[in-house]
Amino acid sequence: MAGGGWGGWGHDRRVFLYPPVIMRYFMSSRMVRRSGVWAGLVLGMLACVASSASSNGIANRTSNGISNGFANGMTDGKAPIDRSTVTSSPVENAAIAGQVPVGVLEQLRQDAIGRWGFPASGKVVRTAAASLRDMEGVPWISARVPRWKVTLEGAGQRVVYVASEGSFVLVRREGLELPQGLPAQVREAVQRSAAQYWALPEGGPMVGSFGAKLHPSQVMVGSAEAVTWKDGCLELGVLDRNCGKEAVAGWRVTVAGGRELPGPAAIAVPQPVPMLTFRVDGTGRRVQPDLPEWAGQLVVKTATEWGFGQGKGRFLGAAVVNWPKGCEQVRGLPYPCDPIPGSGWLVKLEQGLRRWTVRVDREERSAVLLQRENPVLEQTLGSRLAMQVKMLAGGHLELLSEQVWITRVEARRFGGCLGLPLPIEDCGMGEQGYRVTVEGRSGQRQVYRVGERFGIRTEAIGGLPVRTDRLPSRLARVVLQDAGARLKLRMDGLHIRSFEEVTECFRSPTAAPNEPCLTWVTTDRLRVVVTNFQEDWVYEVNRAGKVLSVQRLMGKLNDRLDDRLIAGVRLRGAGC
Repeated sequence: MAGGGWGGWGHDRRVFLYPPVIMRYFMSSRMVRRSGVWAGLVLGMLACVASSASSNGIANRTSNGISNGFANGMTDGKAPIDRSTVTSSPVENAAIAGQVPVGVLEQLRQDAIGRWGFPASGKVVRTAAASLRDMEGVPWISARVPRWKVTLEGAGQRVVYVASEGSFVLVRREGLELPQGLPAQVREAVQRSAAQYWALPEGGPMVGSFGAKLHPSQVMVGSAEAVTWKDGCLELGVLDRNCGKEAVAGWRVTVAGGRELPGPAAIAVPQPVPMLTFRVDGTGRRVQPDLPEWAGQLVVKTATEWGFGQGKGRFLGAAVVNWPKGCEQVRGLPYPCDPIPGSGWLVKLEQGLRRWTVRVDREERSAVLLQRENPVLEQTLGSRLAMQVKMLAGGHLELLSEQVWITRVEARRFGGCLGLPLPIEDCGMGEQGYRVTVEGRSGQRQVYRVGERFGIRTEAIGGLPVRTDRLPSRLARVVLQDAGARLKLRMDGLHIRSFEEVTECFRSPTAAPNEPCLTWVTTDRLRVVVTNFQEDWVYEVNRAGKVLSVQRLMGKLNDRLDDRLIAGVRLRGAGC
């Protein structure tokens, strides 16, 4: 993932990934073990030849504009080179380059400009031989050993790379115009806090926090000013009132992160480098976001409504953000909406291993939860399955999937259909899976069973039957209760086969009566198909939960059933 993951080996994965993998595979393969040492040496030499061939093509590919480096722990850059920033020579003096190919130096400079906000006027000022001792704690995962240490400077910034053919990593960023009295422990403390705030989730960008790939040394301290804080809490004591009332000498420090680079299909529009400002005491032991007390109180209040406990927690940081607002409830035409600009802070709060991301509106003095994270449990389940569970639960609980919280994951051996078969299903063998408990708002709880073969199913909770649909539970209860009354059945004898949003044509007042419909808009109505496995009923309900119409479908049920609605399961007697 751009800007924060481990990425790949450039845009041509066949060249950059295969040689080291081939070598490791053959050297550990059964064939080599049987053939002896000589076969292993021959295969190793072949892999090295392929690796050398791949590295010889790097200088030629540098001009295509693809950054093949690995910035946040060797990440695939994917950002096209900005031709307006290409210079005739990336070095300040031709003698500096030494044995480093000019194409590699320009590649490093373009990565610094595109990802880290390095000025386009900056150039390489030093090169030297490198080794793993020069990594300063930043991981190096390339099969090739580091060869060069390259330093670039420009407009009050310094960046240092370690590189070899086809691989590079940023190991340090420095601001060159900081006060001389800024203690090293203060600088390192804010770098650690910022790296934790900017850490990206494994699955993608959004506003997530875990799966850290940004190393503290890659965070640049851009400016600092000496400040005397009114108390030991640094004037933000909402989470800790026992930090002393005496004035404390400290610092206000602003740091810069890295840009998230767009994917290959996106248009490369330069984005501002993200910034954070911290309040720090003189020792670096206490770090707080530069946030008003009222905003901190609002963040804690909002997080408490979403599960933040009374135990000790801490702020990770607060970024100044702007966003369009005012159209959240508008569903589009025929109700156009012009958003108004909103401004405030994106604040991250941590308690134990759990985190909350809250957005504060500066003008309205309001806050909204954007995301909750419980990474240990999500990693146990796996990022793909965790996202699928949260998306399904978000539909059931009528929340954003990012607001859904996984609170428990249990590995289980289930029978066929995850032990929750429908009467018409022929489930076959069981499988290993998970029993997952999720929470939404206070009092909202749902349990799912998850497996690779049979997908995700809800356990029967609150009188609702086993479900495989995404209809909000509030509306599912309305429909199933009505169908049960009509058919004189319990709800656990019914099943929601499908649902869809109802759309209607929006016609302009000037459109001719026979003019084809050009614009379809979503209404607040839903069409839901309910079955008792003998006959089907089609309900139309609005989102307020009012039943608008009911229609019984005629014909043989098996002629209408679609086995694709029930993942991985054949239907008994359905002839499929």
